[in-house]
Amino acid sequence: MMDPNSFITYAQNREDLVLAAFLDGVKKGFYIDVGAAHPVIDSVTKYFYDRGWSGINIEPIKRQYKLFEKQRSRDINLNCGVGAKEETLVLREYIGMEGRSTFSDNEKEEYAPSAEYKEYPVKVRTLKSILDEFEPPKIHFLKVDVEGLEYEVLKGNDWVRYRPEVICLEANRVAENCQILLSKEGYKNIFFDGLNEYYLAPEALGRLAKFNFPRNVVEKSYHALRHHHYSGWEEDVKNIKTLDEQNSQLRSQVDELEKDLQDLREKMHAVYTLSLKDKPLRHRLKAAGIGLTTDWLKFKKTARKKQ
Repeated sequence: MMDPNSFITYAQNREDLVLAAFLDGVKKGFYIDVGAAHPVIDSVTKYFYDRGWSGINIEPIKRQYKLFEKQRSRDINLNCGVGAKEETLVLREYIGMEGRSTFSDNEKEEYAPSAEYKEYPVKVRTLKSILDEFEPPKIHFLKVDVEGLEYEVLKGNDWVRYRPEVICLEANRVAENCQILLSKEGYKNIFFDGLNEYYLAPEALGRLAKFNFPRNVVEKSYHALRHHHYSGWEEDVKNIKTLDEQNSQLRSQVDELEKDLQDLREKMHAVYTLSLKDKPLRHRLKAAGIGLTTDWLKFKKTARKKQ
């Protein structure tokens, strides 16, 4: 039995704790994370990966995707979006708020006035095409958090062939449509954590009997999440301070080198603008040598022509 008091949660809203409660006892399971964001910070799958699980992480921001490639060698990591059909869409990446990055026009209108962003085209695939490619034998949970296009992600799956036991779905946007779609596929909405809805496949309803998750357990886990985040932030602050100091030192060295280079240029300019008689002896001797060599070559060339 999972001990929630000793559980270290990484997810933003303790989604990993809820999923672990549903999937207690599963060893080396398989997950799919659509909108994976980061391999550690606010990650729903980090807890499971550390316990031998593996899965598919799908993240459209290339910088974030590369972190998964570096830290999740056991996983399949894809740099693309997921939607209802295969196409190319414009991703709006919010600077400093990557978790809000979106393909949704509605979400773009909501955040545009108050956030800095950049936009670029990203390939979008369907969940069906991805699962057809990798053919996972069993999916223990599917997590979807794509800032407004959750319905499109679900619509693009083959629900006859690919049926996750548990679905964790961010439900503060188009949850009504998602509930209708999932209900038609036989899924039961069995838990709400304040942000996400959790669905069980009918063939996995037996897991509900083991699910014992009172609200106070969620609150007890909150300190673990905060501790994890604060520890990471403190380490980042230290690293930034060190890098700032190193950058300052390097900037000073560059300034000194630029000053030395400018002094050298001025001295060279002064030397080359003097008349020959005012230049140092070594320069006059060098010029004389060049002149004598040139005259000698001309003399030899003229002598050959006369012969």
